[in-house]
Amino acid sequence: MREEPLGSHNTHAISGDFSLTFKNSYLVIDGEIKSALKPITVNDNPYRIIKKI
Repeated sequence: MREEPLGSHNTHAISGDFSLTFKNSYLVIDGEIKSALKPITVNDNPYRIIKKI
């Protein structure tokens, strides 16, 4: 659940590495919002993701 767009995002055009920062994230348990979380950053590469499938 987000209240506003992603905080920031970066992509390396050659390697495909990317980074996404979610500013407004919440802990949800059994469909109920329990608490707000600190900003979360996710980093990966689409080629590594495909290899894991």
